[in-house]
Amino acid sequence: MRRTRKRRRKKRSTRGRRWRRSRRRREEEEEDDDDEKGEVSDVHFCLVAVPPQRLDIDLSLVSHLAGTLIVKNKIIIMYAGLLTVTLLLPLATQAATLAGGISDTTLDMKDPIVQFASKAINTYYTMLGDSEPRTLVDIVSAQSQVVAGTLYHLVLRVKTMNQEELCKVEVWSRPWLSGDDATQVTKDPVCKMAPMDKSSMAPIITGGSVMTDIKNEDVQKALKFAVDSMNAQENFMYLRKPVKVEEVKSQVVSGMAYHFRGVHMAATTCLKNTQSMPMDLASCPAIDPADIRVCDFDIWWQSWMTPEYKLTSMQCQ
Repeated sequence: MRRTRKRRRKKRSTRGRRWRRSRRRREEEEEDDDDEKGEVSDVHFCLVAVPPQRLDIDLSLVSHLAGTLIVKNKIIIMYAGLLTVTLLLPLATQAATLAGGISDTTLDMKDPIVQFASKAINTYYTMLGDSEPRTLVDIVSAQSQVVAGTLYHLVLRVKTMNQEELCKVEVWSRPWLSGDDATQVTKDPVCKMAPMDKSSMAPIITGGSVMTDIKNEDVQKALKFAVDSMNAQENFMYLRKPVKVEEVKSQVVSGMAYHFRGVHMAATTCLKNTQSMPMDLASCPAIDPADIRVCDFDIWWQSWMTPEYKLTSMQCQ
């Protein structure tokens, strides 16, 4: 009987030890699972909460990171859908805002960007008091640049009643915005007379020119600009002044064009680049014997531009 009782107690003790060891193992495994779940949650929270500007992640690794996380040398398979969208969408949005290089693009005359640019040219010059309509003739060049949208660099050929002009316009397109913010002109358009050919900067003029009185105040201002331009360009130590003008014509363009013909430019006794240079060339006496060059000048005057006057042609002999 005693032996039987001892064997029973021994069996009960053995079963108790086994049960306690098994219970301890289950508790330890449950604690490890809880720790691992907590770490996965922390990692997921970190990846989602950090702003995309501070994430320095190689895009080639995103799919791997989104599919697996290594915690305590164990690979835990995760559902990647939400995490992939959370990571890739901010990064793609950030990449789209980076400025890119300028590249050629193809636009036709009916493109909304081109039509907007043409309208902007007319609006700008109307504000300056030049209400002559400018009609789109051709797209000389078109380039685009990615800058939080698309920046278009356009050169358009437009036509007024009397001439053709080349206009430079920059249009910024952000189609996801609404109203005036969606399409804007970034700077004031700049229009210049279209050159007659590749070797000349003289404007194409289709309107008629008329004889003009040399004593007209505006004509005198244009002539003064022509004389000052010649004195600045000529490699000669003395200033010249006009002593005779054979003919002057004016022509209405985008502004006014003055054509001076047979301007007799006499050398004076006044030296260039000295402190004693006169404010008025009329006070400078001509050299005797006379040293005269006969010149033709073409001056373009646009009162709303800076500078107002441009020398488009000068020929002297």
